[in-house]
Amino acid sequence: MNKKIIIAIVAAVILAGAAIWYFIGRPSIKEMISPTAVSPVGQSTETTASSGWSILANEEQAVDEAVAMMLGKLNKNPDFALVFCASGYNEEKVLAEMGRLLPGTKILGGNSGYGVTTPGGYFWYPAVAQSLSVLGVATPKIVWGVGSASVEGISSRETAKQALLLAMKDAGKKETEKPDLVINISSFGMEHEETLKGIADVLGNDVPVFGAYSADKGIKGDWRIFSNDKTYREGVALAVVYTDLKIGFYKEHGFEVTEGGGIATKVDGKKLIEIDGRPAAEVYNELIGGLLAKEVASPTTAPAQLTKIRVTGALNPLAKITRIEGKEPFYVPAMIVAILPDRSLQLDITVRKGDELKILRGDWEILLNRLQTTSEKAMDSFKIEKDKIIFALDSFCCATNFAIPESERPKEAQLLKEAVGDTFVGICACGIQTFDPSMGNIYTSLGNGILIISER
Repeated sequence: MNKKIIIAIVAAVILAGAAIWYFIGRPSIKEMISPTAVSPVGQSTETTASSGWSILANEEQAVDEAVAMMLGKLNKNPDFALVFCASGYNEEKVLAEMGRLLPGTKILGGNSGYGVTTPGGYFWYPAVAQSLSVLGVATPKIVWGVGSASVEGISSRETAKQALLLAMKDAGKKETEKPDLVINISSFGMEHEETLKGIADVLGNDVPVFGAYSADKGIKGDWRIFSNDKTYREGVALAVVYTDLKIGFYKEHGFEVTEGGGIATKVDGKKLIEIDGRPAAEVYNELIGGLLAKEVASPTTAPAQLTKIRVTGALNPLAKITRIEGKEPFYVPAMIVAILPDRSLQLDITVRKGDELKILRGDWEILLNRLQTTSEKAMDSFKIEKDKIIFALDSFCCATNFAIPESERPKEAQLLKEAVGDTFVGICACGIQTFDPSMGNIYTSLGNGILIISER
């Protein structure tokens, strides 16, 4: 037989055998494939932040998709990542997958009430069942520290203090080295005014705090906060930021101040018992034109009633007034959590006897447009240029979101994107902490807040 023919036959047999082994005889190997950082054509290596998101129901798959999207623009593993997800996810699985894909990245986040708002769109229940977002930041211009603590057995004030000290230690800083910013992700059930006091115990009152609070769908108590590999149902998770970059922030309620109001004449912490010597719920209902007459006549703790009370209050807030000599009055809107059997109002902020109260009024268009106006006011106040923004974090009150018609809510993502660009995350929070030059760090409800970090 021709020698060349023999060689060809042998080669064919070898190749056929190899193919049979590969597809049939080889051992079964479970492959773990991590998302790969892809450098798009023309993408600058100076990119320092990027967003990713997913609406997949499986935790691992959702994290994989969001992280791959984020890394595809970032081109490197981030030093720090904000992670927010709907409460239907198993947060331990979310964190485990984040840790596998991004070893060494410091993680801060929690549940975002009804979903997340991203550069890719509005992903809120009931439009989608689940949603998750990741915002990664990689720059030598920021030193991050992350810490968290559970409230179990201690006060909200002490919990915040413990989390802060852990975060400063994580950043490699001494207690005397004040950060330039604190990002506070507390759980819904914390005493938020007290967490500010805990932070002030360590840092004083001049370090800005931006707080956005973790909540679940329906505010039923199934929320979580997390940092790195720790999750807590009730506690404080926060990050400290040391940087020379420009930090801007703003918070607004956007409501009209009406003539209606009164004086708090009987109180018990967050329980407003009487306004002008009469049951607070009765007075409030009269001031808003009888919108909650049925709820005042028959107080109940049924979820449907609580929802109506909160949404009605979101358009007709009761606010306490803080006056500072030489300054315009400062209005602190309160969330009306419930009408109690004694016709008192359960609020989410502390009121004191003698506090001056006013009824505010808004409409859904004002609430919707805050996604753009709040950002623009922050940029104007801190002289931030849009093309120099590195990333933004928006915190939108869940109650005010529900006062916006469902068909209009998808516009939120577009408004935010038009204002700050395409590197942000917007979360559904219940209450906001932010810094006011006249008053220091304060907590309010029913607002929209924005945190922006940019190049100078």
